[in-house]
Amino acid sequence: MTKIIAFARERYPGEARCMVVPSEVPAYRAAGFDVWVETKTGAELGIADAEFADNGASVVSRDDVWRAAYVVKYKTPQPEDFRYFRSGLTLASSFHAEGEVEMVRLMCESGMTAYSLEYCVTPDHVVPLPRSDMEITGKLAFIQGAYLLQAHFGGSGVLLAHVPGADDPRVLVIGHGKVGGAAVRAAAAMGCAVTVLGRDRTRLREFAATVGPTVTCRLNSADVLEEELRKADLVMGAILIATEDTPPMIEKRHLAMMKKGSLLMDVTCGYGDGVGWMPTFHRTSSFDDPVYEVDGVLHYKMDRIPSRVPRTASQAKSRNVTPYLIELGDAIYAERENAFFTTGKIVEGGRITHPYLKESFAGAPGMASLI
Repeated sequence: MTKIIAFARERYPGEARCMVVPSEVPAYRAAGFDVWVETKTGAELGIADAEFADNGASVVSRDDVWRAAYVVKYKTPQPEDFRYFRSGLTLASSFHAEGEVEMVRLMCESGMTAYSLEYCVTPDHVVPLPRSDMEITGKLAFIQGAYLLQAHFGGSGVLLAHVPGADDPRVLVIGHGKVGGAAVRAAAAMGCAVTVLGRDRTRLREFAATVGPTVTCRLNSADVLEEELRKADLVMGAILIATEDTPPMIEKRHLAMMKKGSLLMDVTCGYGDGVGWMPTFHRTSSFDDPVYEVDGVLHYKMDRIPSRVPRTASQAKSRNVTPYLIELGDAIYAERENAFFTTGKIVEGGRITHPYLKESFAGAPGMASLI
C-alpha cells in the first residue's frame, strides 16, 4: 500500500498557518510517504505551490487531499470540511474539540478516527507536539501586553522594560510551563521584575534554577496571590488546564486590589466566559478589539496568539512535528497502535475515546450513546 500523508489548507478566518513547509517535504519522502499538499496551502505566507512541488510534494485539489487515508490539519476542521468525514479516514489536528458538539458527533457517525495533537502526552507527562506554539504564545503575549499598557489604550502607561531612573515594571506570571516559562524569560530579558507562582514546590524549584536573579518563584496561596496582585503592572495567567469548573483564582474582588490601568491576561484561554479560574473575563478578545476594561483593570483573553505570526509559527511547528507525524503515519498504515498517539486519540469506531472529551460531553444532548 502506498503511504500518503495529505496536508489540508486552513480556512478559518484569519488563520494562515500550515503544518508543513517545503523544506520538510523531503523528510516525509525519505520515510516512504507520498506527500499531498492542498493547493494554496502556503499562499498567505508567501509560499508558492511550486515550492512544495520542487521539494517533492504533489499539489492537489481540496477534494483530492481529503481522499487520502491520512490527513493533517493545523487547526479544527470547519463546517465546510465536515462533508469529507468518512470511514477509513484518519485525521490529525489540534482540535480543541471540547466545545464542538456537532463536529464530534459527525466524526463519530462517520466512523473516522481522529487524533488531537495537543492531547498526546509521554509517560513522563511531556506534551511535545504543541511546544512551539506554546513558546510563541508566551513570548508574543508579553510583547502584546507591553503594547496594550500604553496610555492611549487605557493602560497605566508603564513600559515593560528597564529604563534608568524609572521604577522597574513588575510582571506576575501564574504557571511556569512552556507558555509561562517563555513569558517569564521574555519579561526578564527586558529588565522587568518578574514573579512566578506555581503550586508544586519541587517543579517550581526546578524552574527557578533555569531563570535569572530578577525572577522570583513563589508557591501560590491566597495570601501570596493577593500580595503579588497589588504590585503587578501585568498579570498573565498561563496554566495549562482551565475548564468551566476549575475553581476561581482571580475573582472580581481581586480587581479592586490591582493597580488602575494594569493588565490581566488569560493566554491559555480556559473554556467558558464568566466561569473558571478567572471569571472576570466575560468575552474572548479579538485582534481588532483586543482589550476591555473591568473595574479599572484591562482584560485580554486570546486563544490564537501564534496565528498573528503565521510564518514563524508554521516553520517552527512543521520542523517540530515532522518526525512525530511520520511515526503516526507508519502506525496507521501498519494498522497498529502507537502508545504515545493513543493518548491523543479522541474518536474511533463511532465512539468518543478520550476521557476528557467523555467528561466534557457527558451531559450534552444526544451524545450519551457515543461515550
